[in-house]
Amino acid sequence: MTKQEVSKYLADRNVVVGAEFEVICPSYKELADKAYRSQAFLMDMNFEYEIYMNRLMEYFDGDRYTMPSVPKWARKMGYKPGDEIPDPMLLKKSNRNSKKVLSDMVENYFRIDLLPIKEYVISSSVETKNLNKWVIKPDYSLPFHGFELVSPPMPVRRFVDLLPVIFKHIDKYSATNSQCGFHVSLSLKNSHNMKQDLDIRKLLSEVDEGLIYDYFSARRRCEYASPVKYKLRYRNISINDFQHCSAVNLDHLNSRNNKYVEFRHLGGRGYHTKLTVIKKIIAMYVKAMKRACGKERIQYK
Repeated sequence: MTKQEVSKYLADRNVVVGAEFEVICPSYKELADKAYRSQAFLMDMNFEYEIYMNRLMEYFDGDRYTMPSVPKWARKMGYKPGDEIPDPMLLKKSNRNSKKVLSDMVENYFRIDLLPIKEYVISSSVETKNLNKWVIKPDYSLPFHGFELVSPPMPVRRFVDLLPVIFKHIDKYSATNSQCGFHVSLSLKNSHNMKQDLDIRKLLSEVDEGLIYDYFSARRRCEYASPVKYKLRYRNISINDFQHCSAVNLDHLNSRNNKYVEFRHLGGRGYHTKLTVIKKIIAMYVKAMKRACGKERIQYK
């Protein structure tokens, strides 16, 4: 695909894009590791937690005149006098979905306030969705110090403008590893019934998985994004053959209102450093969607 074609598809006014950026926060992991590396230290933290919370309760009940001091480990996490601090055991992986813990990581370590994101929701539920705001939530495929940043649907041109900003932020304040995915979802404004318009075989034919795996080779073996091109050999294929763990997920075409196709090929360690390649692949996705929905006339030479 030429540069001119890439630019054309990434400026198409009929294309709406949403994305899921999966990242990890190594600096937060270091804090968590210190917290439970030593059982004795963890017990000390627990002791300080109980003293602080008891004294805080006494203060608010009027039985204590001075506000208790926040333990040092809680101050490092951004808590201030009067705040309810988390039980140290929340730093363990089994409790990683606590909204308070996730908020600490996203706001104090990932520094989401420095991104051009005005409205966002932090949720402890992996099921949370919002069509108007960014969503930060856990992802079960990621380690304790990982989370998912989900964009609302937006015009493809705006998305492409935001992409380098977000990638640079990830590089400065977090990281990506082999478990991280970057999922791109597309819909077309001029397709009023995508489920009916979409030609699945044409879509698969237009998506060059060989090219994608040249740059993201490890994703070929990802259990959450299984390759789909081989399914062209099947005599009969349907939407039901492309569910959540497929590299092309068509399950959302069954939704009542927000219908879109999710492409899950991209991701892996350092995916955020491959901006030029990712833009080219997204342009390929757009081209494939338009042709598969009959919204672009193919000119043969």
